[in-house]
Amino acid sequence: MYISYSKLWKLLVDKEITKTELLEISGISSRTLSKLTKNQTVTTDTLLTICKSLNCDISDIMEVCSEEENISLYQAFKRDKRLIGKDELCTTYQLSYRNKEYTIKITNKSATKHTFVHCQMGSIIWEQLYPLGIRPVSEKTNLSKKSFAIDNTRGIFVIKGNPNYIKGQGENGYLHPKNIPTKQDDIYIMTLAELKLVDAKKEWN
Repeated sequence: MYISYSKLWKLLVDKEITKTELLEISGISSRTLSKLTKNQTVTTDTLLTICKSLNCDISDIMEVCSEEENISLYQAFKRDKRLIGKDELCTTYQLSYRNKEYTIKITNKSATKHTFVHCQMGSIIWEQLYPLGIRPVSEKTNLSKKSFAIDNTRGIFVIKGNPNYIKGQGENGYLHPKNIPTKQDDIYIMTLAELKLVDAKKEWN
């Protein structure tokens, strides 16, 4: 648990008061203001002084938050994933996150600049190109059916490494991380790097 002063900053915006002006009208120090900005502990007297200056209640400038509210989808995946299946191509996990259930399937090998991922109507295809002189020139592998997610969960397909491209991401029910699902069988498809950057609280709720 920790104290958040995000309400204070919103109140200042609503009252059209800058942080510099808050220093002037309240008499608190710039060091104290810095601590508030970092959600660090300040004295009760300081909070009361701010409330008096802004003519508000303590509940208008602070709130108690759970550390769980700050954990990212990737952090939750690393910490709480449950293995439910593995084959030679992919490993599948289940994850509970922000009161929602996810089936997360991740490739076992890493993609390279010679890897092309194709999101087709019902399947995710891995195409690997090989240098000239090697036969075959390219090889395609069916990584997964689109319908891999367990019932009542949202599917996320994750590609390790950096493929040359993911063709079809954001189309035909294969969602980009910033897309919002419209159908139950829509799935997210992304690289591991994209998963690490997902702000599910902002983008998916």
